[in-house]
Amino acid sequence: MASPVQMVLNTVQFIQKFDRPPGGSRKDYYEGDDAAFQLHRDTLAAQVRRLAQSPTVFKRSRVAVASVDLVQDALAKSNRPRTLLDPKRLPPVGVGSAGQLLVQVTADALNDLAQRIADAQVELVAHERVDQKTGEVIHEDKPTQARCDVGAIERIAFWSSERRLPLSQQQMEHWLSQSRTPCSLIVQLFTFDTSERAHADEQRRKLVEALEGVGCACTEEVLGKGLHATRYLLVNLAGSATATTPDRAWRERLGEATALLARSFLVRSVALPARLVDSGLPKGIRLNHAFQLPTRTPGRRYPVVGIIDGGLGPSLADWVVCQENVVAPQHGDAEHGTYIGGLLVAGNFLNGDAVTTEANGCDLADLCVLPQDDPDLFQRYYTDVKSFMDELDRVVGKARRDHGVRVFNFSTNFDRPIDADEYAYETLRLDGIAKKHDVIFVISAGNLASNAFRPEWPEDDVHALRMLATARQDQIRGPADSISNVSVTSVNLHGLEPFVPEVPAAYARRGPSPFGGVKPDLAHYGGCAVAQGKTSGLVSTCPEGTAISRFGTSFAAPLAAKTLATYAHQIEGDLSREMLIALLIHHARIPEKLLSVNFQELARDLVGFGIPQDAAASLAGDAHVGTVVFSETIPKGQRLEFEFDWPASLTHQGKCRGRGRLTLVAQPVLDSKYGHEVVRTQLDAHVIQKAAKGKKNAGHFHALNMPKVLHGKKKLKEAELIRHALKWSPVKAYAFCAPQGTGTSSRWRLTVESLERSAGELPEEGTPFVAILTIEDIDGEAPVFDDMKRSMIRNHAQIADIQVAARTRARR
Repeated sequence: MASPVQMVLNTVQFIQKFDRPPGGSRKDYYEGDDAAFQLHRDTLAAQVRRLAQSPTVFKRSRVAVASVDLVQDALAKSNRPRTLLDPKRLPPVGVGSAGQLLVQVTADALNDLAQRIADAQVELVAHERVDQKTGEVIHEDKPTQARCDVGAIERIAFWSSERRLPLSQQQMEHWLSQSRTPCSLIVQLFTFDTSERAHADEQRRKLVEALEGVGCACTEEVLGKGLHATRYLLVNLAGSATATTPDRAWRERLGEATALLARSFLVRSVALPARLVDSGLPKGIRLNHAFQLPTRTPGRRYPVVGIIDGGLGPSLADWVVCQENVVAPQHGDAEHGTYIGGLLVAGNFLNGDAVTTEANGCDLADLCVLPQDDPDLFQRYYTDVKSFMDELDRVVGKARRDHGVRVFNFSTNFDRPIDADEYAYETLRLDGIAKKHDVIFVISAGNLASNAFRPEWPEDDVHALRMLATARQDQIRGPADSISNVSVTSVNLHGLEPFVPEVPAAYARRGPSPFGGVKPDLAHYGGCAVAQGKTSGLVSTCPEGTAISRFGTSFAAPLAAKTLATYAHQIEGDLSREMLIALLIHHARIPEKLLSVNFQELARDLVGFGIPQDAAASLAGDAHVGTVVFSETIPKGQRLEFEFDWPASLTHQGKCRGRGRLTLVAQPVLDSKYGHEVVRTQLDAHVIQKAAKGKKNAGHFHALNMPKVLHGKKKLKEAELIRHALKWSPVKAYAFCAPQGTGTSSRWRLTVESLERSAGELPEEGTPFVAILTIEDIDGEAPVFDDMKRSMIRNHAQIADIQVAARTRARR
């Protein structure tokens, strides 16, 4: 019997108004130690008074930026000094590193702040409350809000030139002199409130004039809209805005420009542009035999993927449906892109079911935008990083508009001189392009240098943990930390001795991202890290059509991109980006080796949500599995509430058994002004079993791979929520497993609700989301699909096969 994924057509009927209860109670960071609080209060007040009397800062400008460093326990929204840092008196202008709030200040505002700190009451204040159960009046001594706010602050200081310019002049010169590096600076500016905006605008004009006066060309750019707009200044050091190569005076200009920027209160950060790099791994071994790639079947339609690279070779000509040659063919490098294209067209044909079961054949959009690694070529085509991103925006938009391309393979990484704690301009632009054109970039997670590979994964778990603990400098980098797109790392293939299959490849970078969430998102078979001259186990084609074997995360990405494009191809109709990402991630599988309790906390950092499974098989479903999709937009101040019955075949006397999984994908608001807190809004979900009257035990879906020691913890700290419960992540996965059954009721409730970091950040039009809920029989016997379908209908959900539902939504 058919058991395909079902979609709820009337999700909007289950969305209702919701009044979020107020946040947590006041937290006294100096509880029981009044003397220590008084010393801290007086020290902090004196510190702020000294800032107000600065002889240099307010001589340059009447406004400045101060950083307020919080203690670790004050990271949660409810624990922050919201009264002391009243936004009307101290307007927020962003966040630095974790727990570092940035506020707009004047000398008067600082004097006022110092006085309010000094006035914070040391003694506790008597309060009375009525016990709701007994009616008894309870007397309590509580700290004032001012005491809690002052205790939450560790120190206050001006935003310094060291934070604006983290690199020395020598380090900057070294980076900018290397090939593929635009000779420019990326300057992020602070945005001030209306009281100081005219003054800031005037000072910005003067700063631009001063930079142009020393020979720099400046371009201003605003990313984001309204409250979340961030202003950038792109400073070209090459001598003119159109110069193809820098002149000899660029180093002198760099010194003069950085001196101006270091002194300006307008400047939040000065970053060096990222350098575009390919895999950085050996070119592989040619297998010296030609083969015939699969040919088109007349009249058949195929998935389509755009390849952003240095061009495709003639061996793939029959599969190319559109081509954009920003870079002349003689200046590109078709080897890398052709290998990727070969995996998209013939991954199964060349490597078998052990690598991918997706059907052979794939239309290709050849976007040749990357020149060879030549000292002069990049600057010949792109004067700065903005011009590259603008060109990428143009060609992606054209491929989407003219050929319906939704999925783009981006197996290129951004190399940076330091691992910054800012969300990079290049990654923010990539996220913006994806949302603007309603597309998804599938990005390779990045490779370690050949001399920095981790040792090969040992069979013994303890030895593997020891190996991971000693590995250094292998964290994921941009653009694989992209929040709006999908990044893919690499695992070893099956059947290649002595490599352990389905564990992270020795060259593959791992998470977590400094900006939270799960990164990389997924893993796939990118070839084993073999010595030069040996086969990696992964085969594709080179430009002239002979077989070649290579390895790298560059080649894991297209295998995931093919599955994503297949979902878009098989489901005709109105499919959002959130829907495509949710389907890809929901049906991913964590490798068996990493399901061990030893890797419970690490698996997400190593392989994300797992290895994608065949799209067609996932959509077809199974009789012992029921999958339902909710897709809608949640307006501000509302939430989804849907009650349902656990499948009858998995329920006995109120005890519910089986395995469950929920995947939630939403489109958050991003704002790069906020550093580590770049994600400003989120959706969270709960799937909870109702308890029978008088009973407390009930089932609950927990965040995927959350340590069991946290399952019973009543209240998690903010750091635990971010790390283990995926708070502020745009993609969340929850799991449930009860082989013997749990609880006392067959009734369950799914809720999806929104949260914002600061008041007013949730968009009025609402937040688009997709939630996919699966329940299955662990033994693979019970008729779960039929039971779940009846349960949905009984609870007033209008459902249909996802392919039929998508077409229905499109007609609406």
